[in-house]
Amino acid sequence: MAKLREHEPELRAAGVEHLLLHGSYARGTAVSELSDVDVIAEFDPGRPLSLLDMVGIEVRIPAKANADSEGNANGIPGRRRTVFGA
Repeated sequence: MAKLREHEPELRAAGVEHLLLHGSYARGTAVSELSDVDVIAEFDPGRPLSLLDMVGIEVRIPAKANADSEGNANGIPGRRRTVFGA
């Protein structure tokens, strides 16, 4: 999470309002060599983003976390941890 927080200004500039961690890392059950990082990105509703913009952000997030990542822009109920945003 700290690595993603370091890139908060860049991700916010790209239109990400909130970034949430969910899955095994949020539950504290991740195996670092095996687990991917599951994130939910909520985008600024006042800023139009194309599909290519969103895919570009999805590609950048794992690079920022130095891990495999599965992104979700819809939100999934369950245990989550806020990376940034309220």
